[in-house]
Amino acid sequence: MLVTPFMAFAQPSPDTAEHVFYKDLALKDAQHELSLPHLSKEDEADFWADQKDFEAQLFKANPAAYRIYLDAKGMAYRQYQLLYRENYRDHSEEFARQAAFYMVKGQLDEDVVYTTKGKLPVPKK
Repeated sequence: MLVTPFMAFAQPSPDTAEHVFYKDLALKDAQHELSLPHLSKEDEADFWADQKDFEAQLFKANPAAYRIYLDAKGMAYRQYQLLYRENYRDHSEEFARQAAFYMVKGQLDEDVVYTTKGKLPVPKK
């Protein structure tokens, strides 16, 4: 079995038109997926099957573009989960599986830094 790591493919630099195109596409797709209304199980299965087919075709045609797409989508899902934890649970199990895939497989952008607010001091009694 021959497995080629993703990083073996040269990625376009972050300022190229191709890089921007696939990053923007991923963000638009993620936004659409995150705003989907509750679908029937059949409709949702069809939706995700189509999405997986698109991603498989993208990987075959252009592995570097697929990596850009996957990384941007992973970032979008991570940010959504951090910002909207309560709403995140409103999605289906299939959505959760797909979201987990994007969050795990999509690599973090080097320029992104997560910040958190410190805990408020506990008043002394």
